[in-house]
Amino acid sequence: MSTSKLYKGPMKVVKRIEDFPSQSSPIALTIGNFDGVHKGHLFVLKHLEQTAKKLNALTAVLTFSNHPSSILKAKEPVELICSLENKLRLFHTHKIDFAIAIPFDHSLSQSSAHDFIKSLRKHVPFSALVFGSDTAFGKNREGDKSTVRKLAHDEGFTVEYLDKVKIDEADISSSRIRELIKSGKFKAVSELLGRPYSIVEEIVAGEKVGKSIGYPTLNLHVSGLCTPPLGVYATWVLLDDKKYPAVANLGIAPTFGSKAEPVLEVHLIDERLDLYGKTVEVIFADFLRPEMKFDSVDDLKKQIAEDVEKARRVSS
Repeated sequence: MSTSKLYKGPMKVVKRIEDFPSQSSPIALTIGNFDGVHKGHLFVLKHLEQTAKKLNALTAVLTFSNHPSSILKAKEPVELICSLENKLRLFHTHKIDFAIAIPFDHSLSQSSAHDFIKSLRKHVPFSALVFGSDTAFGKNREGDKSTVRKLAHDEGFTVEYLDKVKIDEADISSSRIRELIKSGKFKAVSELLGRPYSIVEEIVAGEKVGKSIGYPTLNLHVSGLCTPPLGVYATWVLLDDKKYPAVANLGIAPTFGSKAEPVLEVHLIDERLDLYGKTVEVIFADFLRPEMKFDSVDDLKKQIAEDVEKARRVSS
């Protein structure tokens, strides 16, 4: 999963708390992983915006450039719904002024809620905190509602905890969305995200096998991401507000000896664009077939031609 090219746009991105720029306006802040930036997260961001308007304040989100599980459960880290790049783009879409994307490390994992808040306010002097209902932080998640409310009273800021967001009587959660992604249930995933399921990553150099057989591909690394079942999908590629129909293979390319880990290889239908080094969004529209090993390259080419036509019909 690429993190080399962070979002670049009007929203300001800060990579260290100490680098947060001095502000004359008040700050309304929320803190969390925000993996997937789903409807539950959007409810928090919307309320953050409303709180900021009341205070004539700027909005800021403190999140992590890596998932805390990569430190707390290093042997089995959580697979991410979206990359850091995607998360930052989504924050921008929802009118956030500052994204503070800091690394979650061992030192931070051992910090008490009190010490964390004191250190944070030294550099980001927020006036209001807005949290989801079950937000807790600090060593052993000791920064629960009662602890943070006491801190707010002692330190002179406000804190608000919002109700859970539910769909069909079930809580919206990142863990629930991961299960649906792994099952390939894109409609259900989209309902919880509030947008179509997609992967946003940088185009990287491939082995040019697709080009050699007449089907050049855009190659995206998906290591560390929660992905749907291996297979071939009808997709869309979104770049610079343009949407291109495409067919994508998520897999290890068994016909050519198998890759060490899955790669997303996307063939643009009726387009030949050099997008190496650019960051694109691949929207998953429909599952076409499982990944297969073919007896010959000609058999593979014949099947790809059929896949392209199926994907074309989906996009029409």
